[in-house]
Amino acid sequence: MRQRLTASLLGAVASLCLPAAGWATLINGDFDSGDFHGWTGQVSYTDPTDGVITEVFSPPPGAYGANFDASSGAAVLTTSPPPDDVPMPPPQIWSVVLFQDFDMPTVGGGESLVLSWDLMLWTTSSDDLVLAQLAFGWDGSAYTGTTSLLGISSLDVTGLQGQTVQLLFGVEDLDEGVDSLRVDDIAFETGTPVPEPGTMGLVLLGLGLGASAKRRRGSDRGV
Repeated sequence: MRQRLTASLLGAVASLCLPAAGWATLINGDFDSGDFHGWTGQVSYTDPTDGVITEVFSPPPGAYGANFDASSGAAVLTTSPPPDDVPMPPPQIWSVVLFQDFDMPTVGGGESLVLSWDLMLWTTSSDDLVLAQLAFGWDGSAYTGTTSLLGISSLDVTGLQGQTVQLLFGVEDLDEGVDSLRVDDIAFETGTPVPEPGTMGLVLLGLGLGASAKRRRGSDRGV
């Protein structure tokens, strides 16, 4: 039951974490300030009476200093181990999520926009879940598309420039262990795309024709 429930939670988390009014560009993407300014946190745990409890707060860590740590200059999300068998134990935080909604930068004509990031995961089981995604297509009530950021370190987002998007990172424990996800160096880079092979060929051909014409003019003048 836990696995079906938590997989469902992570699958729906982007639609649950809806943006507030008034977006800006990405804030505090490198966490160099040692805090989570600009970001929103979410934790989930199971209450014996009320079932699954999900809390959303901004900025982290709020009451969850053991689950959100940016003191190293990177964001570290960590699940909590099962509590000891003592009266009124703290809950086991089995899902930790960090997200931010913002407007993509815009670039000049002919320029590219690339989003890059650095992720590192520590997990006690291959069954544990990790989520890193870019959500886009905000229609006023929900995001209509997502792209996974796992297994890569950069993504061309030129087609999303100027749009409202959401970056979301999360780790979820399924075997009652301790799992951590480290997120750092989220940044944008701009550049000029390399011309397509056909375009490059035309450029080189134009340069060749220009040089040939120059030589002919020089020859006509007796140079």
